[in-house]
Amino acid sequence: PAIASIFAELRQLSGVPMVALIFRHLATRPGALEDTWRSLRPAFETGRIQSTAWWLAESAPSEGLMPRIAPVARAAIGIDDDALSRIRLTLDAYNRANPVNMLAMLCLMERLRLGASPARPLEPHGPPWSAPQPVAGPLPAMTPVAAIPPSLRRLINDLGFGDRTSPDSVVPSLYRHLTPWPALLGLVHVSLAPAFRNGSLAFAVETLHAEMRAKAGEIARSLAPLAAGEALRSALPTLSRFSSSVIPQMILIGFALKHAIAD
Repeated sequence: PAIASIFAELRQLSGVPMVALIFRHLATRPGALEDTWRSLRPAFETGRIQSTAWWLAESAPSEGLMPRIAPVARAAIGIDDDALSRIRLTLDAYNRANPVNMLAMLCLMERLRLGASPARPLEPHGPPWSAPQPVAGPLPAMTPVAAIPPSLRRLINDLGFGDRTSPDSVVPSLYRHLTPWPALLGLVHVSLAPAFRNGSLAFAVETLHAEMRAKAGEIARSLAPLAAGEALRSALPTLSRFSSSVIPQMILIGFALKHAIAD
């Protein structure tokens, strides 16, 4: 019940119908999610994390990553009006959730680094904040990783940095929602593979990470110290990977795909 309550608050305060993989991961570690939420919750309730994260994500250079997929091209790959509506719903949800999750994880890591130092109040940053209207669900079902066809799993695996010769254990959730439209994922691969290969996407990821980390440094000073430090420190490799690579990459790709299928 305690975890279910936290998940409900996370969904409500971010205006999304799902809970991020990284928070579900923390829930598997005794006390880690509860302690995380005690520290992060005030910054969520004031909207400081959400409004900052959404502003940074909207400002990221994602629009030029993919060409526009015209209606005739969408029809040719089997995306009718119903499918387009479901895909846009999914992108809206993840384009809200991913920036918030990234900044929250960076704030958590910085709060851990600060240790037991007391919280300092942040200066007010605008009028009173209220959570946005939630993205209307439900989202398309998320395909279990084991059920993704091998050819599609290889294609998704190739959307990443470094050695892609063996399957990555992390399959980003957004792709798992989009597996009913493999041709769309094929277009994503065709469009983005050059940006992965020439380093331009890595540069965009590093830039977004640096901007988010700078803001996390400001916000973390206002967070309460963490009691379950050991449980959280054991999760640091995962937190670090998600916040520095996986999530910023998916922020850029999610917004690029949104621009690509805009009318």
